[in-house]
Amino acid sequence: MSQLPLIDTYPDSQASGQTLGTPSSSGELRQGIDQEGGISIDQDALRIAFLEQPGWGRAGIAYGPYDRQPGLTLGVLLLNGHNNSKTGDIMQSFLRRVARWILGNGTLSPWQQLVGLLRSPYKARMLKRLRYWFDHAPKRFRGPVIQESLAVGWFPHSVPVDPRREGHGLMVRALRPQNGAIQLRVAEAWQSAVEDAQNLQIYYVIVLRQIGAAYYIASVPNAKAMAAYPEIRPLGIDPTGQDKSLYAGIYQSVLGQIGFSMDTRIYSTQVDLVSQWSNWYGTAHRADLLQGEGSLAGSAGELEGTWNVIQGSYGRTGMGTFAQADQNLALMASDIPCGLVHVQVITSAAIAPIALLWRVQDSDNFWSFAIDHQGSQLKIKENGLWQTVAVQEQVYLSPDTSHSLQILDDGQTFQLSCNGQRAFCFTDPRLQDQAGLGLFTSQAHPQQHFYGFEAHPRQVLLPPALRLKAPWGLNLLNRQTSPDITEDFGGASQELTGKSSTTGGQIWHKLMGKGAIRLTGEGSARVHGSWQQPHEGRTAYGVDWYHPEFADVQVQITPPELYQGQKTEGRGGLIFWQDRDNFLAISTWVSNIHPGSAVSCFFCFAGYEDLYSAVWTDTGDRILWGVPHLFRVCFDGMNYQGFVNDEPVIYRALTDVFPQIEPLIIRRVGIVANWEWGGGDMGSRFDHFRAQPY
Repeated sequence: MSQLPLIDTYPDSQASGQTLGTPSSSGELRQGIDQEGGISIDQDALRIAFLEQPGWGRAGIAYGPYDRQPGLTLGVLLLNGHNNSKTGDIMQSFLRRVARWILGNGTLSPWQQLVGLLRSPYKARMLKRLRYWFDHAPKRFRGPVIQESLAVGWFPHSVPVDPRREGHGLMVRALRPQNGAIQLRVAEAWQSAVEDAQNLQIYYVIVLRQIGAAYYIASVPNAKAMAAYPEIRPLGIDPTGQDKSLYAGIYQSVLGQIGFSMDTRIYSTQVDLVSQWSNWYGTAHRADLLQGEGSLAGSAGELEGTWNVIQGSYGRTGMGTFAQADQNLALMASDIPCGLVHVQVITSAAIAPIALLWRVQDSDNFWSFAIDHQGSQLKIKENGLWQTVAVQEQVYLSPDTSHSLQILDDGQTFQLSCNGQRAFCFTDPRLQDQAGLGLFTSQAHPQQHFYGFEAHPRQVLLPPALRLKAPWGLNLLNRQTSPDITEDFGGASQELTGKSSTTGGQIWHKLMGKGAIRLTGEGSARVHGSWQQPHEGRTAYGVDWYHPEFADVQVQITPPELYQGQKTEGRGGLIFWQDRDNFLAISTWVSNIHPGSAVSCFFCFAGYEDLYSAVWTDTGDRILWGVPHLFRVCFDGMNYQGFVNDEPVIYRALTDVFPQIEPLIIRRVGIVANWEWGGGDMGSRFDHFRAQPY
């Protein structure tokens, strides 16, 4: 068996196809599978390259085996290539795709694009991409259809044939237009835990138990449905699975969409025994196996808390706690609001209706997840009055079965599930600060038992030993420095060129493009475009910037109003400019020909822009027609993080896309009307521009 701790921070450079079999940072060998020779190490991170032939069992890294021990923890910090990665055809013929690649977005001439291609150091990747396009043209694509792109966790084999069918894993599944869903394996099913997961660095944590495992997640501050590292958010409990020997693994099945090349980056992997998590309840602040003898009333839980039986009677047995009367209600107080509540229910041939209670204030105020053999109900009791919020028949108790009931609650949105099958998902702040818990059974039933009750905080502090590397940009959100340049876009109606910034004394220059961004005369700047005459190509304006190693730039963007019955496109964004041959353009994307919205990133280096190396994240309903949003990007010349309304939505390092690239020298910053699939902008408006140094 492998030694502990396992540490791998990937400090050694390894060529493509030469990584597996080399020693990790702590000496354990890197195992796994690399069918296409695309796994490498550079810039202190492991790279899993774009897969020409998607599928499980083709690319992944593993460590082990390890003997199962309670508290044995796998922690992985990584950036999935795209959380919305999935297989499918490329939506156009091979020849049309190649033509689009050569033409680019129209900023450069086809001749310039071809010269740039010939000079590019990434020709092997381009040939691989051409083969992929040929095989995935609409008339040739035959599948398989794969929507799960990434699996992280504990598996009984170093190379699972299909990690969806074994072990304890967290899985990323495509979920357009909400980008990606993070699911966890519970009772041999896949339970959704985080939806609308953006393309950020994410820290995945899976803690083994004597039976089963517990799952956690973290990212940067304000990332949707995630804790801010070094705190981690409990996601769920798998109460099944007893494989004695397991491998810690990260496996990839597909990278990118419709033929775009995107790589996954793994920054650190660690396996260690966390002694404070070695109890059966792990990180819980309230826990009780509910076994023993005598009455539940007045008895103490295994981990703090005392049961107060308000109604009826419960008795403890060696199998668990059962109801002894009609209308049985037991409550347990807590001083910490619960983020994850889990209990197992063991039924017999006959089933008594039960409920798991949370956000309990007292016996007259709480939420209830009620379930029986006919279905589930979501109910709330306020001031003694009941309200049924939702009812459904697909999630129910089965006879002679062990059921895992779980509540995942971040204080706003909660999800209720049974054996990995979601019953309800609602956003409701009522009683959000109340921390009590409870159990209810409607009738006496000595053969039906509650077992293994546990409640976890909404976030848990990661032990120092597991903090190998932190996500980039942890301290960006609430920076308080003063901007060097602000622009309110005041003045008479005219093109932006030549205007002096509101503060900072800088002049706006037109950086590129055939179109125009004009002052409106009403304190805004607007892209010159409409549905009758869309903006053509890419147009950008910028001001000189004297902090070449960092820029924090934001602007308020209002996409055009939706033209009823007409194609409508919004493409407003920001640009970081070294010179005409080297820049980064990041823009928002809305189109009424596709659902949702996106933030897209385009790279021009050494005079060449590879359109199909663009990266993006699907942002759902964060960006809406005619509604202002704050768009912000922080960039240090190599790493950047993009925000929509102060929520981080995308992270990349330039070397994630182009391994040999040097940092960009930021000489100008500004605004852009971009070109993207679907066409050009039709009148986005810019307000309240500001740029500040680190």
